Amino acid sequence: MNKRFVSILLALMLTLAMALPAMADEASTITLQATPGTECINLSWTPAPETSGLSGYYVYRSTQPGSASGTPAHDFWLTTTTFTDRNVEKGVIYYYTVRPVYGTTIGSPSNGVLQWPVFQEIPLVVFSYLWYSLVQLY
Repeated sequence: MNKRFVSILLALMLTLAMALPAMADEASTITLQATPGTECINLSWTPAPETSGLSGYYVYRSTQPGSASGTPAHDFWLTTTTFTDRNVEKGVIYYYTVRPVYGTTIGSPSNGVLQWPVFQEIPLVVFSYLWYSLVQLY
């Protein structure tokens, strides 16, 4: 074999060997949590363990269990470890994961979480009063 080819191959293998453990550790250390808000879902997570070259985070959302991947829930990476999802619907359960972004490389996903938003209902007493008031006008 050509010595130059072997040198390049060894350098590539060494680079991969150093990068893979960092990516494996990353998945086990980013912990995502979700809490319901009024007509929203609040997400927070622990920072990525490797901050060198970290551009931000993508949040992935789905309405199907185990499929919170693919296209991020937003068009830009987040530079904080919190996100409020206000694009939610009543009665829908949402599944989330978070992935760190290192330049053009997207890291391993966090744990997956599920949550549903809370919508405030108009109490029946208030609704009845409004209906009675409306009827009295006519």
